[in-house]
Amino acid sequence: MNLLRTPIRQHPKVSLRQTAEARHWDGYKRIKVEDEHAKISCVSFAKEQPFDFAVAASARVRLFSGQACAPSKIITRFKDNVHAASLRSDGAMLAAAGDWPVVKVFETQTKAQIREFRGHSAAVQAISFLQDDLKVASGSDDKTCKIWDVPQQEEIATLKGHTDCVRAICNSSITDVITGGYDHKVKGWDLRDPKCTWTIDHEHPVEAVLALPTGSLLATAGGRFIKIWDLTSGGRLIQTLSNHQKAVTCLCHHSSDFLKGTRLIAGSLDQQLKFYDLDTFEVNHSIRYPSPILSCGISDHKKFPVLVVGMLSGALSIKRREAKLGLPQEDTKDSLLFRPTPPTTKQGPRVGSTRYYKRGVRYQPTDQDAFVANKRKKKLQQYDYFMHKFQYKNALDAALQSAHPNVVTSVLDELMQREGLKIALADRDDKELLPVLSFIVKHVTNPHHADILVHTANIIIKLYGDVCRHSSVIDDLLIKLKGQIKAELKLHENMLEIVGSIQLLASNN
Repeated sequence: MNLLRTPIRQHPKVSLRQTAEARHWDGYKRIKVEDEHAKISCVSFAKEQPFDFAVAASARVRLFSGQACAPSKIITRFKDNVHAASLRSDGAMLAAAGDWPVVKVFETQTKAQIREFRGHSAAVQAISFLQDDLKVASGSDDKTCKIWDVPQQEEIATLKGHTDCVRAICNSSITDVITGGYDHKVKGWDLRDPKCTWTIDHEHPVEAVLALPTGSLLATAGGRFIKIWDLTSGGRLIQTLSNHQKAVTCLCHHSSDFLKGTRLIAGSLDQQLKFYDLDTFEVNHSIRYPSPILSCGISDHKKFPVLVVGMLSGALSIKRREAKLGLPQEDTKDSLLFRPTPPTTKQGPRVGSTRYYKRGVRYQPTDQDAFVANKRKKKLQQYDYFMHKFQYKNALDAALQSAHPNVVTSVLDELMQREGLKIALADRDDKELLPVLSFIVKHVTNPHHADILVHTANIIIKLYGDVCRHSSVIDDLLIKLKGQIKAELKLHENMLEIVGSIQLLASNN
């Protein structure tokens, strides 16, 4: 005789479909996490192979190899904290500055200081090599930006116009120098006749400016907003991105052979690194880090780019996209380093292994195969066995031992249908009642199980309400259950208020 089994409750599962964009960025595997002694204020990449990068933290700048992603040199010839560092496009020179009003230029191969520029009267917060790699621009707390000629070792121009400290510098193909400051203004400068050619208002203290690859678009970050401007239309605002919860601190962009279009990458104090599609201005992916993000950068390598993120805690995250088999590669020195091992000839499973004994599990029958019915009797679960013996108390205990919420609530539901729930809960001492109450306290706020568990809790209170004070453990669980139900009711009240406010706004519109 086939006995009926307890029907197990099934709840809809949340779809976890992963997009192609998410798979791409998840392909960046963490190589290592370097810990600095202080916050990481700047990350700068070279634009040519092997795409070395520099990391500024405390009173030193560490140079990393773009191939091995390991520290290669450390420059410590600084008196105080370094706030800004910039590598020349070929990685042969490094310009750095910080709390002192001096800009220093180093040769990365020998770590020798080859230039020292004095002229600022306050700390330097931003620095960048210009497009010709012969000039360096520096922005300072003295509200000015100075242009330095590296070969001639002299100051070319002083750009005045900001009313607060200059915190960001970049350049584009149509503007020589672009500066952003805490006066909420972003200015473009022409170095032929040093003067401001245009000004845009970001409406928040500017932390970062970035010229996008087209040359005509500019991204500015300040507060929790990122704004995209069209420079060819006189600084017209195209889009405002407000997806971050705290101030955005850094910007960079990336395009590769695996992506359609360019991605804008933004780091924020809310510990989120977000990737924006510049065609739709939507967030395609985001990565959460353990600490607020202060700086970020990504190499221009088309196949195996390196993503570096510096955090307030001093942690430095280094990730590199892994190679995949079958990917076309060029026979360059860089590609040979990351070339994956060719696949070996497929062989059968080793005798005695798990795969050996699972051969044929996924075999699909054909029309010529003969079907033999499996008449083997299925074994009953322990709670089903006790249920058919009308031993309701033992059935509930067996379900609780499975520790699966769906199984326990299904057995409770079956006992309610049989009017045996009160029988299963009666005549229990504190040790036997403890697992039942613990399960209720743990899962009573779950909407899938709340209806049954609330009914079960009411029966327990009616049965043991007069004697619950005799056990301190049961008493503590009942007090905790009361607090959880009170908090859940308060949450429902707040949600109803929010729904009412939304309906009121919708009706007014």
